[in-house]
Amino acid sequence: MCGRMPYIWTFSPDSKPLLEQCLNAAAMLPPDNNNKWLLRFGPKNLDLIKKTDDIDLTEDFPELDITDRPAENQENIQKLVEVLIDPDFDIVSKFHLIYEKCKEKPKLLTKLAENLPSDIIEKLTYHIFDTTNKSNQFLQYFYEYFVPVYIKKSNSRLCTELLLKANKLHTDCFKILLKVILKDTDIQNTIINDFICTLNVDQQTKLLTDINNIELSGEEFSHNVFNIYTAYKSCNKTENIQNTILSLLKTHSVHCSADKSYGKLLLAYLQQEKIFKTNSNYVEIEKIIEIHKSPFKRPCHSVLEEINNSL
Repeated sequence: MCGRMPYIWTFSPDSKPLLEQCLNAAAMLPPDNNNKWLLRFGPKNLDLIKKTDDIDLTEDFPELDITDRPAENQENIQKLVEVLIDPDFDIVSKFHLIYEKCKEKPKLLTKLAENLPSDIIEKLTYHIFDTTNKSNQFLQYFYEYFVPVYIKKSNSRLCTELLLKANKLHTDCFKILLKVILKDTDIQNTIINDFICTLNVDQQTKLLTDINNIELSGEEFSHNVFNIYTAYKSCNKTENIQNTILSLLKTHSVHCSADKSYGKLLLAYLQQEKIFKTNSNYVEIEKIIEIHKSPFKRPCHSVLEEINNSL
């Protein structure tokens, strides 16, 4: 009986004698270029089978530690990376080893995200998404230490898929991930924007509420304001959402006084206020417009005048 693994074949002990007889007999036959098995899988020999048998999980997966010595850390991490990218190493079948080590030392996940190639990361992350028996603690570590680091280093379709899967499968952990990526101004806006554009209107509405619950500095908000505008312009407009946007506008009005994306968000908010009129007094909004310096100042002022005249 045999089971297929990437690049190698493994056989049960009971079948080894028969297998060896077949291979020895095959070696005595002349080459056959029409052999479909060889054309599909290539030659398999006893040396490869022995190599597979000799694999020891404990030897494959070195004892690693995260210490206060950067040089030693990098050497240890490099050992692990070399193991994980080896074609003879099946990262899925040995995931439990990574799982246990990363639960014990979560910052190891950061090192893996920094050093592993994208194809290995894709295989690893999809296995995590497809496996149900994972602890919440490990998932929190995964979204806090692994996913943001990979998103920062790679602008790829996998980044958007990671965000979508996290939002769908692990809602509570997604909030942890969202906070980390919004507060990291080195993460490219295009990745987050692509994710937002893929959400439906209800998901975009919920996302705005989640963002409002994250305390962002002026710099962090400025970095993400275009993403917030993207979600707001397509979401379900409600009084709660209007109040959410107003809260963000008031909090960051000074820091974003010359920001064009902030000006777009302010104008979009005012255009919706013509419909909702959630405020009975727009003095605060008038103050925000007065200190604003982007080209959106004048149209914002015009819309505010329309609102005041209609009260």
